[in-house]
This record gives sequence, structure tokens and C-alpha cells, in this order.
Amino acid sequence: NFYGPNTDGFHFCSCKFVHISNSHFLTGDDSIAVDGNGLQDSDTFTITNCTFDSSVNVLRVYTGLDPGMTVEDSKNAVVRNISMSNCSIYNASGVINITSENGLIENLTFSNISMTLKQEGTPIFLMTDVGKLRGILFQNINARANGACTIIGTAKSYIEDVTLDNARFFIEPKKKLYELDIPDPIPSYAQHHFAPFNIYLRYIKDIKLGNISMKWGQPESDAWGSAIKCRYVEDIEVAGFTGKHAGSQGNYPTIIFDNIKKAFIHGCRAPEGTVNYLELSGETTSDINMESNDLSESKCPVKVQDNIKDELVRWAELFNSRAK
Repeated sequence: NFYGPNTDGFHFCSCKFVHISNSHFLTGDDSIAVDGNGLQDSDTFTITNCTFDSSVNVLRVYTGLDPGMTVEDSKNAVVRNISMSNCSIYNASGVINITSENGLIENLTFSNISMTLKQEGTPIFLMTDVGKLRGILFQNINARANGACTIIGTAKSYIEDVTLDNARFFIEPKKKLYELDIPDPIPSYAQHHFAPFNIYLRYIKDIKLGNISMKWGQPESDAWGSAIKCRYVEDIEVAGFTGKHAGSQGNYPTIIFDNIKKAFIHGCRAPEGTVNYLELSGETTSDINMESNDLSESKCPVKVQDNIKDELVRWAELFNSRAK
């Protein structure tokens, strides 16, 4: 029932060796939910060749959120080794929603997924509190939605080892509670509804964005912001990205790097109408490298804020002079 409360399709708690295939889900809550109770791991799931029509999430993976769990059981909760492939989503408010409140979630793969989200929400939403989340791979994603991808760890629990490869996002923005940013810490539940429109990354170590295209619905608004926003990220690679900030005035750059340590941007292209491409800010930002990009359509390839290190200011000035 699309409008029924708490009408999960399947909810698996501490289950192993689960295979779901060739099925259609019509649900008023999560189509598939997977969690661990701290007494036994949830381990080894395959989800393939399925279709979904959900008013909430297609796949919800979490640890540490059940109110009946003890603190110790919550710390011991584990979910690992989930593979989801060859699936189509007719409607949902979130497709892949993963929350490690406590415990551990690792080794998840999502591939060959096409989706349309007609409601608020975002296709990909990952977050932690004090739990661990690592080893996540997204491949061949085609999404038409109210957002793209939000991945947010915390200062005490960085999300680690994430790859988003070969993805296409067509963004049709609707109003969001927090607009272009997310409070730190997050004060609300059902956070995927409030995620920004863009690819938003915070408190992550080791992430690769490869072969991603992003387009905005029409008419574009400058208020929709940047295509990619990163804050407190260590070791990020952006390869083969095609897209720009929303709108034509350049109120926001295409990519924001705020307190980023070690970044490599290569093989990217700035489309016609790009104003500012990359903006650097934050006292800890360091080791930024750009190679083999076509930024000829950008009026300002690299912009720096006042709180950036002097050597990056000089690097940006040199880079911009060579790009002209």
C-alpha cells in the first residue's frame, strides 16, 4: 500500500544468505530494510532484477537505530556484503539510504540502477553518527530526482572508501528544509528528505567520483547552488566530471572545496555558461592538483577565499593565468 504507514516490503534483522530477485514492490515505507541486532551479523544479500514503487526508501540499511536495543548491542551491530543490481525505480523519496548510527556497515555494491524520484528526497544518502561506514561502490546509476547524492560522516567517524562511477543525474529541485547545506550535527529525522540538490560530501576519507554528468531542470535558478560541495574531505579524486553550477550568474561555483586535504581533479569539462569552476576555502585545505581538464568555457577556473593558505593563492593565480 503506497499510502499505508509502516508497510515495509521486507525487514531483515540479523539475517544471512538472503536472495531477492524478479520481484515488484509497492510500499508505503521502506521496500527493503536491513539491520543488525548486535547479537548476529546481517551478512551476504543479493537484490537483483526488481522494480520498486515506494513512498519512502527503496533500500534502507542501518545500525543502532532500534530504540529497544541496548547500548552494547548497538555497538556490536554489523551489516556487510550487500549487492543490489539491475533494478528500476518508478517512484520513491529515497533509493539507497544507509545510516551507521553505531556499529559497522561495510562492503556494499550498487550497480545498473535506473530511477525516477517524484517526491522530495535524494537517490543516494549515506551518514554516520559514531558508527563505521566503509567500502561502498556505486556504478552505472541513472537518476532523475530532487537531488543527487549526499554522504555525510561526522568529525568523530569519517566515512571511508567510497566510489561513485559512471552516474548521470538530472536534477529537478523542489524546496528543501536546509536549502544548500546540512546542519552539523543534524537535528532532524528522515534526513534524506532535506539533503541538498547537489553531490554533497562531508567528513569522508578516500572517495572517487568518476565519469559523472549533472544537468539541471529548466528554467535553471542560481539559488540551486553548486554541482559538487565538499567539506572536511581527505583524499578525493574527481575524474571525468561534466556539469556546472545552476543558473547563469555564477552565484556559486561548480565545485566547492572547503577544508580539503589531498584532491586530484582531472579529465573534467566545464560546459558553456560556467562562471566559477572551483572554489577553495578553509585553513586546512592543501595538496590540490588539477590536470588535463577542459575549463576553457569557465570565466574563472579557480577562485580562492581569504582563509586559504598563501601557497594555494599563488598556485591559483598561476593556474588561472595559464588557463587564459
